[in-house]
Amino acid sequence: MRIHNIADVYAPGMLLAPGSYDVEVSRDGFKAWRQSVDLADSDLMVSPTLERQEPTPRIPAELARLMPRMVVIPAGRFSMGCGADPACEDDEKPTHEVSVPSFRLAESEVTVGLFEAFARATGYVSDAEKDAGNLEGCYSMKADYSGWERVKGRSWRAPGFEQEKDHPVVCMSWNDTKAFIEWLRERTQDATYRLPTEAGSNMPFARVPRRSIPGG
Repeated sequence: MRIHNIADVYAPGMLLAPGSYDVEVSRDGFKAWRQSVDLADSDLMVSPTLERQEPTPRIPAELARLMPRMVVIPAGRFSMGCGADPACEDDEKPTHEVSVPSFRLAESEVTVGLFEAFARATGYVSDAEKDAGNLEGCYSMKADYSGWERVKGRSWRAPGFEQEKDHPVVCMSWNDTKAFIEWLRERTQDATYRLPTEAGSNMPFARVPRRSIPGG
């Protein structure tokens, strides 16, 4: 315990004159409790409730400059599904209430620069580069802009248009995204990074505060 507005360092058993004191109680792993308390002529018992604090991930310097800013999404409730709408698919029924606890979400998509750092560090080769699943390259806009087509040789490295390091990475598969997220968790020692879901942060393995990284 610490009392900020006295000259001496507080020690158990110290006698204090009646008055108002700025008291702080802290403990490793918990948020500090600080409050002004009034001491009269009799003893005063302070019984603070400390809230456990999530450890701050230590993001390596080379990643910190590439990571998107995380913003807090407040807790809330919403109706999921489309109920009686005739255009509603079976897997969208019935309409139901979903509660979403507060979580953190990346303000922008994963960038080319960030994914490049992952690929360089791990030697990862994306599905588009490997033509995985007998599917060539990835979908790209046709030369005449009339639609999309799968083009051999296209990947996040060569999507068919110019990209800078701070542009969103493209041509990502589910496998690519999974591998990237696992690497990010390992590099930051933070297991809460994951893709956002339709129901926000309602994932059984995650902890609050959660961090979600949108895919490219």
